[in-house]
Amino acid sequence: QKFAALFTLGSICVISSFGFLRGPKWLWKQMVAKHRLPVSIGYVFSMVGTVYGSMYARSYLITVSFSVAQLVALSYFVVSYVPGGTRFLNVVFSS
Repeated sequence: QKFAALFTLGSICVISSFGFLRGPKWLWKQMVAKHRLPVSIGYVFSMVGTVYGSMYARSYLITVSFSVAQLVALSYFVVSYVPGGTRFLNVVFSS
C-alpha cells in the first residue's frame, strides 16, 4: 500500500516539475496535445488504477500492472520533454 501511494506521489512530482520549469499552462498544452492525449489519459488512468489496486482491491497483480503502465507513461513524458531525449533513444535503439 505504501509503495503504490509513494510511487504515484513521486510520479506526480516528476510531471509537476516540468510545470514548475516551463509553467503550468505550457504543461497542460503539452499533455492535451493531439499526439500526447492518449498517453496522458493512460497516465492518469494508471495512477488511479495503481492506488485503487493497492488501497481498495488489495490486489498485487492489479497494483503491479498499473504501476508498470504508469512507469511507461511517465518515461514517455520525461523522454519527450527533455531536449534531445527522443534523439537519444533513436540512437540507442538503432544500433
